[in-house]
Amino acid sequence: VAVAITLIAYPLLMRRNAELISRIVGYVCVILATYAMFYLTPASFAITDIYIGVTLLALVLAIRVTRRSVFHLDAQDYLVALIILVTPLFLPETADTALITRMVLYTATLYYTVEFIVTKGHGSRHLLNLAGLGAMIIALIRLI
Repeated sequence: VAVAITLIAYPLLMRRNAELISRIVGYVCVILATYAMFYLTPASFAITDIYIGVTLLALVLAIRVTRRSVFHLDAQDYLVALIILVTPLFLPETADTALITRMVLYTATLYYTVEFIVTKGHGSRHLLNLAGLGAMIIALIRLI
């Protein structure tokens, strides 16, 4: 039922609120992906680290290339970077510092990637939405 409602409502919502819908879908997918990463094996973490590293590098290069025209870094972005850097300092001793630091870095990288795609890409926004809706449907089916 949820899948049918989503497939019917998606085209109607995209006509009026394309950027908002893309952000919601993208941000929910980042949360689902980060949650799924908690269940990775150590070998899978190595592959995920490489993927996130390549994504971060591509994002930095893309922001650098399009910095003046579309995607602007401001004081809030530097504040997010500072929070990422100091997060490990404030964790309790019982916490898995490496895992939580990884999750914060993964989440920030993926959020900025979603924001870049929504802000910059017109055609890629629809791909993001379709991939995100597919991931949410799979996550819902897996929870049931």
